[in-house]
Amino acid sequence: MPNARSLAVLLLAATTVAPACGSSDCDKIYDTLMKCSKGDKDKAPSKNEFSKMCEDAKAKNKEEFEATATCAKEDSCEKMEECEKGQRGKRRAKKVAEATAAGKWRSAFDDCTTFEDYYADEAFKTECNKVFANADKLTGEDAAKAMTRCKYSDKVKKVAPDFEKACKSLASGQLAAATKAATAARDAGKRDYKTCSELKDVAGLAGGDAVAAAQKLCDEVDAAEEAKKGADEARANAAAKKTSMPYQCDSAAEKLEKLGTEWSKKTLDDLLKACYVELGAVVIEEKGKDAKYVCPYEITKVTEAIAKRDLATKFPELAELTKKLPKQCTKK
Repeated sequence: MPNARSLAVLLLAATTVAPACGSSDCDKIYDTLMKCSKGDKDKAPSKNEFSKMCEDAKAKNKEEFEATATCAKEDSCEKMEECEKGQRGKRRAKKVAEATAAGKWRSAFDDCTTFEDYYADEAFKTECNKVFANADKLTGEDAAKAMTRCKYSDKVKKVAPDFEKACKSLASGQLAAATKAATAARDAGKRDYKTCSELKDVAGLAGGDAVAAAQKLCDEVDAAEEAKKGADEARANAAAKKTSMPYQCDSAAEKLEKLGTEWSKKTLDDLLKACYVELGAVVIEEKGKDAKYVCPYEITKVTEAIAKRDLATKFPELAELTKKLPKQCTKK
C-alpha cells in the first residue's frame, strides 16, 4: 500500500503557499492519500492546507502533479500503488535513456537493477532491455560491479528476463579471467578462498558445465597448498640430510588421490617422489646406521608407504634404493 509518497512529492514541490482554488483534482488526491496512507494521519495537513500546497505544486511542477492526480483517480489502493510504481518507472526511464545516450552504461545498468517496481512502466522496461542487450559494453571494474548486481537482484530477474540473459552474458565474459586467477592460485600452491568464491559466483551465473568445472578447480586449489608445503619441506629436509618426514606426505596424498583429476595425479606423483624417493633415500642412509637390533621407525614409514602405494612400480629408482635397506628392515 502507498504510504503518502505522493504527498511527500507535493510538499517538496511546493515552495510557497498559494490561495486555494478548490481543485477537484487536489481534493481527489487528498481523499485517496488519506484513505490509502499507512502513515500517521493525525499529522497530515488539513484538506484546506493540502489544497493550498497542491495548487502551488500544480503550477510549479505540472508533470509531477498530473502523474499524481492520475494515480489518485484509481478506484482502489492496490491500483493506486501499481499506478505510482509505473509513474516512478516512467521518470526513471528518462534517466536511463540519458545515461545510455551519454555512454554511461554502468550507471544505466545500476538504474535498471535497483527496484523491480519500475518495471510496471513499459517505457522503463524498453529502455532497460536496451541496456541489457549492450551488457558487453561493461568491462573491467564496471563489469565486476554489474556482476554483484546479478548476484543479489533476484527480484528484478523475476520481472526482467533480459536482465538474467545479460547476467549470463557478463558471466561468460568474466569466466575465463576468474578461471585463470584460480588456476594461478592453484599452481602457486595458494589456498585462495576469495578467488575461488568469485569463480563459483561467476560460474553459477554462467550455468551449464561451468558450475562443475569451477567446483573441481576449487577443490584443487584447496588441496594445492598442503601438497606444495609437503613436497617443499621434504626436499628441504633431504638437502639438509634431515630424516623428518612431513605429515603432509600422507595427508595431502590422500586428498589428491580422492580428486582424481589430471592435475591432482601429476601433483601426487611429485609429492610422493619428494617424500619417498628423494627424502626416502636420506632416511634410509641416515637411519640405517641405527638399525642394529630393530628397523628404525622412520625407515618403516618409508617402506610401508612404498608398499601401500606400489611406488616401486611408479618409480623404478626405488629398486636400487630398497637394496640399501638394513637387514633389520627386510625381515618379514
